[in-house]
Amino acid sequence: MVQGKRTTPNYKTKKFVYRNEDEWVRVEGTHEAIISRPQFDLVQKLLLEDTRAGAEDTAVHPYCGRIFCADCGAPAVRKTVRSGDRQYVYYVCSANKSNREACSKHSIREDVLNSAVLATIRKQIELALDMDRALQDIEKLSWERFELRKLDANIELQNETIQKNNNLRLGVYEDLQNGILTRDEFISMKLEFASRIAEAQKVIEQLTHRKSEIQHGLSKQQSWLAQFREYENISEVTRSILVSLVERIKVFENSEIEVVFRHKDQFTDILTFLEAQKTHTHSESKVIPMPRLEVV
Repeated sequence: MVQGKRTTPNYKTKKFVYRNEDEWVRVEGTHEAIISRPQFDLVQKLLLEDTRAGAEDTAVHPYCGRIFCADCGAPAVRKTVRSGDRQYVYYVCSANKSNREACSKHSIREDVLNSAVLATIRKQIELALDMDRALQDIEKLSWERFELRKLDANIELQNETIQKNNNLRLGVYEDLQNGILTRDEFISMKLEFASRIAEAQKVIEQLTHRKSEIQHGLSKQQSWLAQFREYENISEVTRSILVSLVERIKVFENSEIEVVFRHKDQFTDILTFLEAQKTHTHSESKVIPMPRLEVV
């Protein structure tokens, strides 16, 4: 919801003055969303990616926009090689394909890639489910509530910063009127306070966005770990699995890969939270380290 697009100079006049867009008041979460915030953000990110189907294909390949050269960072491209009656599919560094001196091949066969990625995703899902069970043993969705308390505290701190700088801004206006400050000093200080307020408002917007994501999970009685439960028994790598769980796949020389997962920050936060709970309760339960690298 957006408010404050226009105002009046004072209560004595009915003439409206339109404000700049950066002065509008925006409040998120006032209307029920048609789709969830995580789904919306994922779709927006996919729209920015260069994902095109090949000339002979009717659909985007699973790894499109997800696989890159580990050294130069260029996207890996899909290449088909025929040998007699057999056909082999490889992924190679696109920079090398354009210019062999730019980078080495970083080649990996598609069936080998599928096996390695599938095994790594299964391990990550297993870890996620272990985390989910551990959280439920402590208190149902307690991690989300813990995060919400931290976010609320930070939002309150930013609001205090805004209030403080608003008061300071009013104070310098009085100093100008009383001749304590020159016009140039007043403008400089006013801009400084406005900058601090804008920065605090930006932080609040980011924190509110994060809070909205967590609250969506709470309202549905599930956390973001639920998507891992959805893929608990996967038997093959599909496009939907990759765009939901994987940020990118890095291909090294000798067909080594690294799978970088989405939500890695949340994984780290939950591991930290579980370790803190373990220390607090003197539990002997063991947290499994997060798998990241699969070598083929």
